[in-house]
Amino acid sequence: MAKAAAKAVTIKINDRKHQAALADCLELMDMSIDRVTDTLSALANWGSQSDASDANTWLSGVLTNHFTCLDGVDSIEQPSLKNLLQDLISRMRASLAVVASLSASDSDLVQPLNAGFSIMDSGQGPQNIGEFTPDKSQSRYVIHVKSGIYTENVEVGKNKKNVMIVGDGMDFTILTGSLNVVDGSTTFRSATLAVAGDGFILQDIWIQNTAGPEKHQAVALRVSADQSVINRCRIDAYQDTLYTHNYRQFYRDCSIIGTVDFIFGNGAVVIQSCQIISRKPMASQKEHGHSTRGPGAGVSRRVNWPGYHVITDPNEAKKFTVAELIQGGTWLGSTGVSFTEGL
Repeated sequence: MAKAAAKAVTIKINDRKHQAALADCLELMDMSIDRVTDTLSALANWGSQSDASDANTWLSGVLTNHFTCLDGVDSIEQPSLKNLLQDLISRMRASLAVVASLSASDSDLVQPLNAGFSIMDSGQGPQNIGEFTPDKSQSRYVIHVKSGIYTENVEVGKNKKNVMIVGDGMDFTILTGSLNVVDGSTTFRSATLAVAGDGFILQDIWIQNTAGPEKHQAVALRVSADQSVINRCRIDAYQDTLYTHNYRQFYRDCSIIGTVDFIFGNGAVVIQSCQIISRKPMASQKEHGHSTRGPGAGVSRRVNWPGYHVITDPNEAKKFTVAELIQGGTWLGSTGVSFTEGL
């Protein structure tokens, strides 16, 4: 219903930014429909903690999609569309509460990726991924992108599952773009590389958005894919560099570079052995934090917002490990990427 409403509103609106926001909504609704279908299948076969984690992850992702859409259309005078989105948000919150209240059996069902994979060697860049990757593949499909600078915006759609893109090293294979909010893109659509296909792996590539700080939101990498892995990559931009939009994600041995809000999103994300590098911002931007140095440095002047607190209990910290936050023990092993499951 909300998807139909968004289509109807798009026809009536001439403003380019508003049309872009509505186009985002249509894509997000399309992804959400698939996730609801996946959740219904998991509920029909309910019987393990893995099913419970999957259902909770997917419904949480649908809720994020609805909020992303609502944020995008905030400035559009269409009360009926906004009311529909608010209704969807309320329904999804209720659905999440139901899933959280269900109990699964203690046995985990681990279903590793099917053996076998295909390899394609691409000398023309990854832009036409959709032309040579199968839909909903159950085996790994590997794309090798040779050394070079590729100026293009790439999307790995929701049906392109288990795709792996491998470069010749983060200093040699470079994917670059410059879409940004100031020039008319939405934050969601500005990504140089946008990924929605589950089981995605990116390795040995430099992803950048060169729009610059004066162009504000300009994403290098957006990940909306469940059970995704980013390994040995440089993710490089200014504002909003890495958009961890949705679902379970793992980052290893990467460099993430930016100025403002440069790691953001609603995904369940674990980052291990990575460099997080803050660039010098524009002159008008101020740093309102407090310097902290060394083990045991004072935290008395930090913010006291609800939900923000210093973790001192190992049992509490375990909730944010590979094992518990993203259930990595059930799927990361098949990717071949190094990871630490616990603390």
